[in-house]
Amino acid sequence: MIYFERKEKIDISNLVKLLIALVLILHLAIGQYFKLYETSIYFDKILHVIGTFTISLFSYQVLRSLWGSDLNSKILVFILISSIGITTGVLLEIFEFSLDMIFNTTNQHGLLDTNLDLIFNIVGAILAAFIVSNKH
Repeated sequence: MIYFERKEKIDISNLVKLLIALVLILHLAIGQYFKLYETSIYFDKILHVIGTFTISLFSYQVLRSLWGSDLNSKILVFILISSIGITTGVLLEIFEFSLDMIFNTTNQHGLLDTNLDLIFNIVGAILAAFIVSNKH
């Protein structure tokens, strides 16, 4: 990420970098190592909100760096960020489904789990979109 910031003039805020590190630590250390995914019904849902929120902000900052100041409409910014976050969340669920089918893993724990993950992804995306669009 730092390479692309210097090379391509992409500006990622320190807050987003911190959020990315937080999501990785929460997923790998807390969720995987300490097995909070298995012992807490709330951890996965909270991580979906935080993760989608972070990916939405990161994607917006990359696009804003590439497009410049062409994104002036609050409504357009809201739609763009929420669409990116929701799409990312859906792709993550498809990826988990693919892993389960190919490698016989149990990343998804049924239809209710998948639907709740999608709902919490939407919450994270909408939250990011709301915060950023109100700053414009």
